[in-house]
Amino acid sequence: MFFESMVVLVAGKNKEGYLSTLLRTFRLHGLVVPSKSAFCQFRKRISWKFFRHLLDLFLHHIRDERSKYHGFFIYATDGFETEIPRSAEVLKHGYSGRSVGSLRQTYYPRMYMVHTWDVINGITKDLVLQTTNEELKGALDTVPSLEENSISLYDRLYFCERLLKKHANAKNYFVARCKTEGGHKEIVDFAADPSLRVKVIEIAKIEIKLFKITNRETKQVMVLATNLFFDWVNHNTMYKLYCTRWEVETSFRDMVMSMKVEDFHAKDLNGILQELYTRMWLMNFTRILIMRSGRVHIN
Repeated sequence: MFFESMVVLVAGKNKEGYLSTLLRTFRLHGLVVPSKSAFCQFRKRISWKFFRHLLDLFLHHIRDERSKYHGFFIYATDGFETEIPRSAEVLKHGYSGRSVGSLRQTYYPRMYMVHTWDVINGITKDLVLQTTNEELKGALDTVPSLEENSISLYDRLYFCERLLKKHANAKNYFVARCKTEGGHKEIVDFAADPSLRVKVIEIAKIEIKLFKITNRETKQVMVLATNLFFDWVNHNTMYKLYCTRWEVETSFRDMVMSMKVEDFHAKDLNGILQELYTRMWLMNFTRILIMRSGRVHIN
């Protein structure tokens, strides 16, 4: 009943709160409706890790249902920030406002997230939470949890030796956009040579393949690096794969607009994380139900 109540709470609309939640869940099952204060006290006894575990467990159960591309799960990783309630307990855990000047911060603290999104199935794979904006560190933390038959897509911020080593150790794959100015010398030289469209180089004793791709809309030339060495990997495939990275950007819109991820009922960090992971579970659960219904055809 507790988890069901939490799902109803985070899915509420128009400022629906604890009373509405308890009436809709406990009455539905013919049970005595507890008081709001009793429910709040009970929440404090449950760790947010329970909700994180439920999210991971659900991902494990639906593993075989998720669609793949050439036998690979396709993920996109990017960063996002959200406002969280300001309280002494939240500030004590190291959360603070975002700097808006040399001496000023926003009043409400910021929670920084690194979100790993399954771009084919439209579900959250992983979520790393931080007190400071360190997107690369968060992305590196997610790599070991990804399957060996997976491909991760990254924007220019993430490509570096540490990322290559993480994927090499985890035995999974990546496609990353590279900086063509001020980045790795061999990549910069490759980008500047108009006669080259593909090249294999070695960074930190790891072989990677470079592709020079022209954006079909902006006509801008970009360099994509990958450790994929398969027959089906070509310029067209790389372009299409990288374009799907935009799905992680639209996932942030869904989190804010549809899931109301910035609307918290709790004021303490444990309660905030409970609601956050419940929202992630609910979004994943809903997407899988839609897929099972056959209403959406995944290409």
